[in-house]
Amino acid sequence: MEQRIIKVLDQIAAAPDNNDWSDKKWTFQIKTQIARIGKEQKYSVYASQADNVDGGEWLYDLVWLDYKNDELINAYLLLESEWWPKEINDDFEKLLLGKAELKVMIFYAKDIKTFKEQVDKMKEKIKNFKHSISGEKYLFSAYVNETKSFLYDNHVVN
Repeated sequence: MEQRIIKVLDQIAAAPDNNDWSDKKWTFQIKTQIARIGKEQKYSVYASQADNVDGGEWLYDLVWLDYKNDELINAYLLLESEWWPKEINDDFEKLLLGKAELKVMIFYAKDIKTFKEQVDKMKEKIKNFKHSISGEKYLFSAYVNETKSFLYDNHVVN
């Protein structure tokens, strides 16, 4: 699933008019396209200000949930996105608390160095969080202004 998400983000980054997009437009495009993948996988998808969803925001910026007989049985994906560097930490900490098969953090970085530093900070938070569980999967993704593309880091908790 990570590869499908990466492909969608790469397509969004390649959009010819994205330099004119506001943060709101970036967020709409990302949530709408990732929601589409969730719907294709038959998940209930929740997000505000996006298409292809079953309802508004549900604890996180975007979630894929699996229900059986109106009973929540699985959270496949939890996603947080943040374009303001000073706010990344707060949104990421929400992911630390969540239980899901995949946790996705999407953010903005001015350059590759900043991307790597931010990912290292988040990995350190995972390591220091007492409730991190071996096998938890994270996908870190940042739109990097220096390269005009998304960069990625997959992380599995040891």
